[in-house]
Amino acid sequence: MHANYAVYLCSKVTELVADRTHYVELGEDNGCDSATFERRWLRLWNDLQTWVQDRPSEVVPVQFIESRPFPQILFVHWAGISSNQLYHTACTLLLGSKPREVKLDVGPTGSAIWHAKCICGISLTNPHQGCLNNAIQPLWIAGRLLSHKSEHLLLSKLIQSIEAMTGWATCWRIADLENSWGYKVR
Repeated sequence: MHANYAVYLCSKVTELVADRTHYVELGEDNGCDSATFERRWLRLWNDLQTWVQDRPSEVVPVQFIESRPFPQILFVHWAGISSNQLYHTACTLLLGSKPREVKLDVGPTGSAIWHAKCICGISLTNPHQGCLNNAIQPLWIAGRLLSHKSEHLLLSKLIQSIEAMTGWATCWRIADLENSWGYKVR
């Protein structure tokens, strides 16, 4: 159930980002003014931090090794892989739309880049086929924030390996990322 709650929280984040985009960019009167947006943003941020603090042992990594370019984050249960990836994805999306008035403590949790690298590290460390299928969108979201060519190359190879391993068409996402990065990796 805790893993399912991560799916719910990630969907609430995407709803908030969409509501704010529609309000600001399209002039849609959906009630997502600055004050409402900030309240919803803070509530979701707090819900995500509570989610990660209250994780049952099955969804806590058994090993977390800081390494370059991505951390190695090992899980023994498939639900831990996907749910933690969604946690990091939701944090990445929220941090990308953080209201200026909101001040967060300095540290890795407040860094969208750190969350993006965790998304990549989780997939690289845990090659569970069912979870790799679920990782394509989180990897794309993370990939747009990566800035070094070595990170781009490794992510590109990961996406290619997901297609080769699972049979799911994933390589088209590389072209999207290359557009974001401004050059062709392969």
